[in-house]
Amino acid sequence: MKTLRTALVALLALALAACGRAGTPPSATPTLRPAATRTSAPPPTATRPTAAPPTTTPAPAPPLTAEEFEAALQQAVVERDPARMASLMGDPFTIAFWQSEGSGLAPADAAQQLATEGLAAGGVLTFDKPAPAELTRILKGTDPRTMWGPGVKVASVILSQGWGQDGKSIAFLIVAQRADGRYYWHGVLLAAASLLATPAAPTATPKPAGPTITSFTCTLADQGTGKRATFTWATSGATGATIYCQTSPSSPVTRQVPPSGTVTIDLPQTFVPYPTMVLVASDGQGHTARKELKADWPCRYGYFFANGPGCPAGDPMTSQAGYQPFQNGRMVWLKELKNGNTVTPNQIIVLYNDGRWARFDDTWQEGQPEIDPGIVAPEGLMQPKRGFGKLWRSNADVRNRLGWATVEEKPYIATYQWRLVEAPPPVLFLRTMENQVIELTGEREGTWRALP
Repeated sequence: MKTLRTALVALLALALAACGRAGTPPSATPTLRPAATRTSAPPPTATRPTAAPPTTTPAPAPPLTAEEFEAALQQAVVERDPARMASLMGDPFTIAFWQSEGSGLAPADAAQQLATEGLAAGGVLTFDKPAPAELTRILKGTDPRTMWGPGVKVASVILSQGWGQDGKSIAFLIVAQRADGRYYWHGVLLAAASLLATPAAPTATPKPAGPTITSFTCTLADQGTGKRATFTWATSGATGATIYCQTSPSSPVTRQVPPSGTVTIDLPQTFVPYPTMVLVASDGQGHTARKELKADWPCRYGYFFANGPGCPAGDPMTSQAGYQPFQNGRMVWLKELKNGNTVTPNQIIVLYNDGRWARFDDTWQEGQPEIDPGIVAPEGLMQPKRGFGKLWRSNADVRNRLGWATVEEKPYIATYQWRLVEAPPPVLFLRTMENQVIELTGEREGTWRALP
């Protein structure tokens, strides 16, 4: 019994010791004071912006595969959805009619026209991908993959039935691929469904070997800012031919012609130097012959840098400029920006490192504050001054995307030049202070890239 009482007393002592340890406050340790940091007084007014840290732009979505793009295109057409159709189109988008010339339209206009005029509400649409030989047979010897010109890399042709307000037309949906591998809807060729009639059964007549082109020439004569092109050609074994004038790579001037002869075509201008002229002869049996030549037609103006794309719209121009790099981009100030007869003074171009850009008016004037003393930059960085600073402080999107300036603004002489484009948006080439030529696509905002 004595032993039991002794054990109970020991257990009670241990429990009390444990409780004492649990309830005893920790030994005092010195409280760490935060390191002294430089603070800034709040801005004097409610409109004074604060220096927010730059935001991170999400990575772009991966491009669609060919199968995914074709499925998305078919779904947009079935739903008669102009917005979805326009988002898949190239710019310009070509609407062509069989045995007639095509036209290039802005994606929004083209999609609306197809949705309201080319597709009957509630009509049943079907889609198929015939072999290239079958497509050529349907089009009486014309291969729909080659009729858009050498500048277009056709990836696939989708044959769709049920088009037109009466549902009795067919459409060849042309899917092309850009140099970066992304797919886009380049155009549509509309025709009567009677082209799908089953051909007559073959006879014992030997199959012809196909047409040949024995000659093809092109001579040019000046006509205002354009040219008058005279084509002369001769073929053997052909039933018809087509001439493609590649002065506009996305929308070539086309003319259907007899198997042999001479024709004159007026070309108002060329968007590329030494455009390619193409003759395609067909025999109506699925056989074609092709011949190309380079027309002696250089650009009217020259670029201020080597290997410029296409042709410039005019001579290069210069302007007094300022340049300042930031954590996530750059700012360029131009004293004036000319485009044709339009002169826009005091422009600020903001180049973001994510490949986007925007243009703003410089509203800063002498006598206004150059900086905001209430905004203190981190060590090694700085707040931009004058016109750059006013835009940076007053526009939160610009400030957040660019971050802080890394060096002071420096003056230089900027050279710039506009590209001759077939349709909006405009394209501007600009030389930066680092002697780098960049291409800016868009009116007041868009995308930019550095040229090699």
